[in-house]
Amino acid sequence: MTDEYISPENVREGLKRCHTVVTRLLNDAELLKKEGRYSSAVGLSILAFEEVAKANDLRLKVKKESGMTATEWRKISFGRLAHEIKLSGMFEEREKRLDKLTNVDENYLKIVNAKLGLPGYPDFQTAQIETQFLKKIFPKLNSVKQDCFYLNWDEKGNAWTYFDKRFNEKIKKAVAEFLITTTKNIMISQKYTMEIPRKKFKDFSDKDWQKALDCKSHKDWVAILKKSSTKEYVGVADRAAIAIDSYPESKKK
Repeated sequence: MTDEYISPENVREGLKRCHTVVTRLLNDAELLKKEGRYSSAVGLSILAFEEVAKANDLRLKVKKESGMTATEWRKISFGRLAHEIKLSGMFEEREKRLDKLTNVDENYLKIVNAKLGLPGYPDFQTAQIETQFLKKIFPKLNSVKQDCFYLNWDEKGNAWTYFDKRFNEKIKKAVAEFLITTTKNIMISQKYTMEIPRKKFKDFSDKDWQKALDCKSHKDWVAILKKSSTKEYVGVADRAAIAIDSYPESKKK
């Protein structure tokens, strides 16, 4: 049986539509967060993150101007394995990229960040530590999501449990803010990489650099990166990460 083929044109359309879904979910999560309905806000933000992970697979195909098979799409869309791929795949990919980078790459990346006005990591070691931690805790979001939407029986505690019962208001708000901001950051960065000239930064002309500064997503990305680097937000992210890390990973069947 021949595997159905999704054309490059349809993959490009899928990327745009995927970002539309992510935006809708994040907007709803923001509204719920403002109303203090943190459980639903967190649950929707996790769904949004899973969608932005699917968008990343589509983005990589678009960059190569290639299509994908229906089997490849099903792998990232359906079943328990798809959840595991979506919740950890991007961080595994980032970890591999960081492992390949040299001191020369690090110094050049600092130059690129300065030219684009993007707040960057002070060094690759910091980026690697953060990536490894995110790779560790994000697979636990499937358990968090179930706790947000469903009632669960805690065998060890011999009691019913759910997300709202586990944490105080400050922690619940922090988890919602962290997940919304992280997902939005990734989506904007995906859009940005698709809008700038598709060549290596070292090959950029003055015109290319200007286009990278003028493109639609640049301002949004700079704004969210600056927010993410503030002392206040770092505190929010730390509280959220500790809360997420307190969950077990979903049991594999």
